[in-house]
Amino acid sequence: MIKIVVLDTNTVTNGDVSLEKITKLGDVSFFDMMPYDKLADIIGDADAVICNKANIDRNLMDKCPNLKYIGLFATGYNNIDTIAAKEKGIAVCNVPGYSTDSVAQTVFAFILHFATSVDMYNNSVQNGDWVISKTFSYFSFPLTEIAGKTLGIYGFGTIGKKVATIAKAFDMNVIAVSHKPQQYDGVTFVSKEELFKQSDYLSIHCPLTPETKCIVNEQTLKLMKKS
Repeated sequence: MIKIVVLDTNTVTNGDVSLEKITKLGDVSFFDMMPYDKLADIIGDADAVICNKANIDRNLMDKCPNLKYIGLFATGYNNIDTIAAKEKGIAVCNVPGYSTDSVAQTVFAFILHFATSVDMYNNSVQNGDWVISKTFSYFSFPLTEIAGKTLGIYGFGTIGKKVATIAKAFDMNVIAVSHKPQQYDGVTFVSKEELFKQSDYLSIHCPLTPETKCIVNEQTLKLMKKS
């Protein structure tokens, strides 16, 4: 029977998501987030390990020679030494596309949060401020329409495209940076510098690579609008 170790379980479920399908695949052991120095003993002679953000590097693979498969609960896989895995014949699989809708939804939760000050209004109303207001037009905090504002998207994969589609429904202007030339209805592709200069809101949806690491820094922030 295949031996499977599942790491970082508590980053995936608090009992609200069933992992029953994994248990049917073999002899499965579940662990929450663990320190790196414990991982070799935990994985041991397992055939497969499934993790979220645990660091599976060459050193760990050397200590677990029976390992044949590394699966991730996430899209990003920069925590896996893929070069070492390839050399050792270990298959590495991520989960692309699982979070497209939820990430795009979260993007607009943040945008609307800043545009409408809804949490500040909620707290103020709960404190009784509207009740004692001299007018029914209660505008204690800034309200901004996002229609006509410019949304910049850095990284135009599946998630970036979904964010752009929602932005167009809000009548926002959409500009984007893509690592490969492409066309997309209603989206203008610009340079990185122009993206930072023109954007009213900026949403980043790209893998962590040497090119994208620290893309938000003192220089790029200086390019942005004061607002």
